[in-house]
Amino acid sequence: SAVPVDGTPVDDGSILHGEDPGGQTDGDNLLAASDAGAQIALGQDSFGVPRDAGFLFNRDDFRIELQLETATAGQDGVFLHLHESLVAEVDAQGHVRFTLTTSDGTFALRSDVPLYADAAVHDLSFTYDAAAGLLRIEADGLVVAQTAASGVTGDASYWGLVLGHAWQDPLEATVQDFRFYGDVAIDVSQTGTDPVADLDWQVETLLTFEGTIHDVIDSTTEFRDLPADPQYVAGPDGQAYRLTGQNSIDFGRGEVALNDSDSFVFSFDFQRDDAKASGRVMYLHEVMDTYIDDTGFLHFELATDTGDYHLVSDTAAFADSGWHSVEVAYDDASASLSLQIDDQVTAAVQASGTTAQSSYWGVTIGSSWGKSITGNIDNVAFGDQFDVPMGDLLA
Repeated sequence: SAVPVDGTPVDDGSILHGEDPGGQTDGDNLLAASDAGAQIALGQDSFGVPRDAGFLFNRDDFRIELQLETATAGQDGVFLHLHESLVAEVDAQGHVRFTLTTSDGTFALRSDVPLYADAAVHDLSFTYDAAAGLLRIEADGLVVAQTAASGVTGDASYWGLVLGHAWQDPLEATVQDFRFYGDVAIDVSQTGTDPVADLDWQVETLLTFEGTIHDVIDSTTEFRDLPADPQYVAGPDGQAYRLTGQNSIDFGRGEVALNDSDSFVFSFDFQRDDAKASGRVMYLHEVMDTYIDDTGFLHFELATDTGDYHLVSDTAAFADSGWHSVEVAYDDASASLSLQIDDQVTAAVQASGTTAQSSYWGVTIGSSWGKSITGNIDNVAFGDQFDVPMGDLLA
C-alpha cells in the first residue's frame, strides 16, 4: 500500500495524493508519495498516480524523485510513464533517459554516464521549471543532464502516471521512495546555461560541462562522443573539460552552422596549460583554425570564397595560466571579422565571402591531426547571426 500525504486512504495499487499536501522538501509541495522504504517491483506491483489527480496535467513545473535499483547488468526499459507527456527509461548502454512533451515541443535528456551499465542503485530526480526554462536529471544529488525546455504539459488523458509502463513490459527493477512535488524552482545560477545569459547574440549551440556531457542545438539535446574517462577541472562557472592533447570533442558534419556561411559567431572560455607551449583549440577543415602560439598570442584563421584572413590578438593574453573568454564574429554584410578576449576587441579586419560547403569533417574542439593544445575549456557557444553592428569594431 501507499502512504497518503493528507491522511485520506485510497485504493491499494495507487500512489496516494491529497488536495492539501502535508509534506514538503526544500520548499516544494509534496503532492504524491509511496510508502517510505516500501519496494515496488516494476511489472509485478501496480503503482501509479491516478488520472483523476489533477496536479499531473497542465503543469509548468514538477520534481519527481525515486530510488531505482537493478539486480543485473544489461537491463533496459521504461520505469516511469505518463502517456503523451513523459517517459523515463534506462537504455541498452545503461544511461538514464528522460523525455518530456509540452505545448512547446518534445525535450530529451540522457545522463552523462551509463549509471546502470552494471547492477546498481541510485537516487534519481527529474525536475522541470518552465520559469527557469530548464529540464534536469540528477543522480545521487549531482546534475547528470540538463537542457533548455519550456511550455505546459498536456491535458488529462486515459492514463495516469505509472511506475513502469502503462501497457508494455517495463524495466526489470525495483523502485522505492517515490515522490512527486509541485511548485518547484531550479536555481539558474547553478546551471550550465547561465554563463551565456549575458551574450549579446542568440546562442544556437551550447556545450557546457556542469555535470552534463551534452549540448543544446536549436533547443534539441544532442550528445557528444567523448573519449573514455573524461577529465574535469574547476572552471570559471563550475565544471570545465580537460583537453589532454590527445582527446577531442567532435561535432558531426554540418552540425554547427559554420559551413556555407556568411555570418557566424562563437565563444568559449579557455585556460592554457603550461605543460605545452602551443597548439590548436578549435578547427573546421577548409573553414577556420583557432590556436595559441608559444608566446601566448591567440590566432584565428578564416577561409572564404573571396580569400583567406588571419587575426592575431594584440596582446599575449594566454601567456599566463588564467581563464580568459574568447569571442570570434564574422559578418559578410558588414565586411567584418573580429576577435575579442575578455570582452575587449583585440583584433579586427575587413573580410567578406562565404565559407566552404560541408565536407566529411565537422568542428573539432581539441586534437585534430595531432596539433591539440593542452588546457581546460568551458562554455562553448555558437550562433549563426551576429546582430551587433560590427562595422563599429573597425572604426
